[in-house]
Amino acid sequence: GVNIRLIPAEYNRLQSWNLLENGTIDCHLTADKNFEQLSFGVQRYKLLDTQLVFCMSATHPLSALDTVTLEDIKNEPLIFLHHSHQPDQMIDRLYARSGYEPNVIFRSFQMSTVKSMVKEGFGCTLQMANVIGDGVETVERPLNPPLWMEVSLVWNETIPHSAVFFEFLNFLHSFRLPA
Repeated sequence: GVNIRLIPAEYNRLQSWNLLENGTIDCHLTADKNFEQLSFGVQRYKLLDTQLVFCMSATHPLSALDTVTLEDIKNEPLIFLHHSHQPDQMIDRLYARSGYEPNVIFRSFQMSTVKSMVKEGFGCTLQMANVIGDGVETVERPLNPPLWMEVSLVWNETIPHSAVFFEFLNFLHSFRLPA
């Protein structure tokens, strides 16, 4: 078997772009499509498709629904990550198509803060599935119609990488995540 030691680190997207460009990090896990606009050569390996979901406290009135529409959530107070951590384009486009504007009341640099505030009922959020909801204190509901996102591993193809990095890529190619 393959024995690879991963050293995860969390950076905002601008930091990640810079660290990828100068070779400080080998790769970045992201759902951000803006990586394809960078000035250096970016390679991407799709890991999975996931949905954007509406996350709320388990006591929220909308938690009784199986899915939520934009009409259901149009006025809900939203808690998001800071702009540098969570690109807003997808959510802005989602709301704009229906003539609404997201009611963002708070932004944090920490996902743990977003989770805590949602759990306590201070607001709700839109995030990738399985990021916020624990099914007990916080719940997630898919949007209707669903909004799909692609999670990918990206790396700078213009810099040298170690054999271990390519071993990791080979491992990913042989590994299939459950649908």
